[in-house]
Amino acid sequence: MKNQNYLITALKILGIFFLLPIVISCGWIIGAIWLVFFRKKLNYNPEKQKNTTFIVSILSALSLMVMIFLPTTHTSLETIEISSNVSGQELETNQDYIIDVTYKPEDASSPNFTYNIDNSCATFKESDDDHEKAILHTKSEGTVTISVSSSTINSNSLAFTIVDNTKDTVEIDKENINDEKTRNDETEESQEAAEKPAESSTENDETEKPQEPEESSEEIYPEVINDDINITFSESVQNDTTSNYRLARVATTKKIQEYALEYHNSYFQSDHEIHTIVNSTRNTTNKLTKITPDTLDVFVYDYVDKEELDANTLFTGTPIAHYEINISSADITEIPLETDAAQTDTAAEPASDNVDTAAEPASDNVDTAAEPENETEAEPEVPPETTEMVWLSATGEKYHSIPNCGRMNPNNARQVTKDQAVSQGFGPCSKCH
Repeated sequence: MKNQNYLITALKILGIFFLLPIVISCGWIIGAIWLVFFRKKLNYNPEKQKNTTFIVSILSALSLMVMIFLPTTHTSLETIEISSNVSGQELETNQDYIIDVTYKPEDASSPNFTYNIDNSCATFKESDDDHEKAILHTKSEGTVTISVSSSTINSNSLAFTIVDNTKDTVEIDKENINDEKTRNDETEESQEAAEKPAESSTENDETEKPQEPEESSEEIYPEVINDDINITFSESVQNDTTSNYRLARVATTKKIQEYALEYHNSYFQSDHEIHTIVNSTRNTTNKLTKITPDTLDVFVYDYVDKEELDANTLFTGTPIAHYEINISSADITEIPLETDAAQTDTAAEPASDNVDTAAEPASDNVDTAAEPENETEAEPEVPPETTEMVWLSATGEKYHSIPNCGRMNPNNARQVTKDQAVSQGFGPCSKCH
């Protein structure tokens, strides 16, 4: 019997624990019903009715307040993720970019986010219009990394590079303006030099001063080859009787064989042209000719002061190197200078030819003056007309007795009379004459 009473008591206590939340949260409904429908049943005892009504009213009010302010069950935040449609791209300064903020589970209570950024070149904060979006505002150039956190939950990170394209555009415009100004200054200097009248020589001078060679006025604006080599090019050289000479000036530390092929592709118009490249940085004069349609011949000489101002003084410096470049394959072959004496003689002989020609009449006069006066004066001999045929190479300044002298290409050689060759300024080759 006693055990049965314990069991009933235990069941009553257990029932109270199960019913207590319901009673606490919904007791105000029971109290309201009692106050409206059952309070009058206590009329037989007004004092008891008053006390009971007071107690029920207090308990009903407390139950209603508990129900209102009792915390509801909520889902905990698990993950946060941020993303952007400009990820991997460079951002421009003074712009706003939207960063999407998503979290899971979606039914989690709205968390309190913290917006993290590691550089002051931009700001990162929540959007005023949408809790699930943030605004990244760029201010200056730099690199930023952003993330979002809430309590102990951290999102992924996004990194961005901020650039000022407006500054780059302004710098490019300044460079273009400076280049244009430089070209205008060069044009004005060239025009002033062309319009300046040459000073006339004094009529009372007993001997006429030799006229210094003038630089060609056919120069064009500098062009660029091989990425960084500025070239000033001229279509002619003063006192060029063959019209085959071309002149270029450069200032680079690169060797001629490094850019000769690109120069050929840009400036050669004919296989008969003789191109001179004066490099003021390396203090060399480079001679470029074609010995076959697919072979570019390159000679390097020590530079002689102002040699480029006259075709007759070109290539009078000491030979330094000799190369042959295959135009199709770009293969470069260095030719030993000791095996190319003929070309060296060709480059060094123009001045000596003029000396020999000028000296011959003087020697004749000496012989004539030395003859005895009592001898019978001989009739002057009439030199016979020369019909000897000689060969001219495509690029040289000498005439030859054979079409394949030295490194001469017989396929490009042409045959004329010796008188014609001499009248055109060609001298005899020291190897075959």
